[in-house]
Amino acid sequence: MTKMRILLVVALVIGLAGMAYASDHDSMNLLVTPTGNVSVNIHETEYNYGSVALYNTTTINTSAITVENDGNQQSTWYDWANNSANWTLVTGDPGDNQFKLASSTGTTQPDAGSSSYHVLPVEGSSNSVILAGAVASSGTKNLWIRLTMPNTVSGAGSGAQTILYGIYAVGD
Repeated sequence: MTKMRILLVVALVIGLAGMAYASDHDSMNLLVTPTGNVSVNIHETEYNYGSVALYNTTTINTSAITVENDGNQQSTWYDWANNSANWTLVTGDPGDNQFKLASSTGTTQPDAGSSSYHVLPVEGSSNSVILAGAVASSGTKNLWIRLTMPNTVSGAGSGAQTILYGIYAVGD
């Protein structure tokens, strides 16, 4: 009988040990479809102002530059510009080898002195300004960029300049 009890205790211990380590698992797939694609497209790749006089002369693109919200949600647009290789972007009156840009959106070209223009910050500046707010998906805007030329130029600043202009969109 003692052997039987020992066997019974061993069997019980083994059985309980097996139950303590028993486990199971399962899994499932998680599916997601992203929405809210935010995107902006400037239809033209460049605009040539041609030859423009110095002495803080102001000129505006003569034909509208089309900008489109080609994302699938409403967005707000901010714009910026960079210095050219030889000119520096400023927000005040341009001096030697300095220039100023201001932009506006509208159906027709605003007058040069219009308050609808805002002065562009240098890319990466914390002075971001809204170019256009609440632009619906597939919505387009006409862009007008006012360039104020340097008062004077010197050195390499006297040649043709390429200025990088950009717009970034933020979903509303």
